Amino acid sequence: FYQRLFPHVTPANSCVLYPLAEHLPAPVERVPGTCLRVGYLGRLADDKNVLAVLELGRELQGHAEVELHFAGPFYPPGGTVGSAAGLFDAAVRAGLPAGRIHYHGNLP
Repeated sequence: FYQRLFPHVTPANSCVLYPLAEHLPAPVERVPGTCLRVGYLGRLADDKNVLAVLELGRELQGHAEVELHFAGPFYPPGGTVGSAAGLFDAAVRAGLPAGRIHYHGNLP
């Protein structure tokens, strides 16, 4: 998904994380004009640690410009992030700028 969305992303400059922060590469010097993109692909629900992704984004803000990208269905309905509006509201409550959160829908 990310390689299609961001063609410049290669295995050399990206990584898959789970659990989240435990597998991040060591911090590197912040390069002005660059952005760290963190993606979540899967079912968006409280039991799938979506709030942990928001917390990770908040923590990373001190080290880099951060964008969080989400794709997947909101299932089951309800919960903290039961809709796109709920996701954006939770991000703002976590201290993330709304313009740094992107929802790409439920992709096939």
